[in-house]
Formats: sequence, structure tokens, C-alpha cells
Amino acid sequence: MGNLHYASSWGDDKNEYERALHDVGSVLAKHDTEQRHPFWGFSGKFQGQIRQSFQCGPNAEVQGIDGIQSAYRSMFTSRSGMSMSEPTTITDVIKTAAHYAKKKSVSSCIDGCIQFLSQFLH
Repeated sequence: MGNLHYASSWGDDKNEYERALHDVGSVLAKHDTEQRHPFWGFSGKFQGQIRQSFQCGPNAEVQGIDGIQSAYRSMFTSRSGMSMSEPTTITDVIKTAAHYAKKKSVSSCIDGCIQFLSQFLH
């Protein structure tokens, strides 16, 4: 084994990271009515270059917990071109998530304000 990301068959047996993604994702998903989640990885090497923050999967957001699991697994196929790397630094992912949340929050607030004000324009 040797690698916590390893899963022998990628079947129903989840590795430690998949179990953690499922458990934490299930809690966070309860607070997202659309069930669309951005999902980033960290400390990966792509074509010889280390990236401390990268999108997992082909889309900026994934659908539900199954989408998170799928995006995670997709990173460990030969098509992704990614290999694990060091140093392991999660700081960039946290900064990316904070920026995304702020942008999403402002967008939601603007949408809510527009909807609220539009009732007075009719």
C-alpha cells in the first residue's frame, strides 16, 4: 500500500481520504441547496511543475458528494497527468476557497437585493 490515496480496486472500498471527503462533504453539503461544490487539490505535479492548488476533475464545480468522489478519483488516472508532490502546502487552497466564497457571497447578496428591490418596481 504505502500511499493513503491508494485504493486497490476503486470499488466500494474507500481509502482514508475518500472517507474523509465523504464525511466532511456530507456535513458541508447540507448548507448548499444547489449541491454544486468547487473542489480543489493541492501539492500535485503536472508535467514536471508543482502546483499547490488545482481544480480536481474537468469542471469548476461538481454535483453532490458523488461528484466530489468522482473528481477525486479522476486525479489518479493516467489521463490527469498528475502525480503527488512535496512540499504539501494547503495554504493556496484555503486562499482560493476564501476568495471563491467571498465572490459567491457577494453574488448571492446582489441577486437577493435585486430580487427584493424588483418587487417595488412593478
